[in-house]
Amino acid sequence: MRLSSCCVLAFHDIQPDRLAELVDCIRPAQAISLTELVDRSKAGKSTAGLFAITVDDGVGETVKGLTQLFRERGWPATFYVATNYLDSKEGMGFQWWRNLMPFLPLRKIELTSGVIDLSRPGAIRDLSRKMEAMWHSQRIESYLPLTLELAEIAMRESGMGLDAIRPPEPITWDEVTQISRDDLIRFESHGVSHAAMSTLTDEELIFEMKYSRDLVSRHTGRLCRHLAYPFGSSRSIGPR
Repeated sequence: MRLSSCCVLAFHDIQPDRLAELVDCIRPAQAISLTELVDRSKAGKSTAGLFAITVDDGVGETVKGLTQLFRERGWPATFYVATNYLDSKEGMGFQWWRNLMPFLPLRKIELTSGVIDLSRPGAIRDLSRKMEAMWHSQRIESYLPLTLELAEIAMRESGMGLDAIRPPEPITWDEVTQISRDDLIRFESHGVSHAAMSTLTDEELIFEMKYSRDLVSRHTGRLCRHLAYPFGSSRSIGPR
């Protein structure tokens, strides 16, 4: 495959061997850092046959496994971290939901917000689509309480502990600092709360951008130059 122009490869929670397989498919295209790709584009220089690798969220084992791969292959890469995930280690709403889905009871469930019927074929799939639409277009408080209430019900009925569906541990700030000593690897901003930015007030939006920028800079010892807005859709970023 030959690239006539540049591209950005955007990954999430992916295994190193799978990422390597995908990147190998676009050889002889060359991996360069995201900053270099942006700078070349802004300067009007050719970016043909070039690509940048980015990975969202900051899942600990994912970051560490991919960092080893990038060092072995000499591939520059950028990790986008949601700072509250690293600070709280509680996990994000969409992570809880994806881990919870296999344990949902296939019946009508009475919730504090009403009754949902998961007994019919395709009900969980339809609910998952509804949840995903909420991630992209509604505030966190509109879907996180529902997600956690469903998690409690599912775990109670399955007899399993909450740890069975707890999201994976994030990378730690100490590990971010250590990994950042390698010039191949960059950490940039994914916001603070991983909220859809289209749902934020002006004050909240400014806080998410500035606070995450400054925190990432402090732990990496480098300027934080890039933001990957959560969920990556036109609905999640909005016209602002």
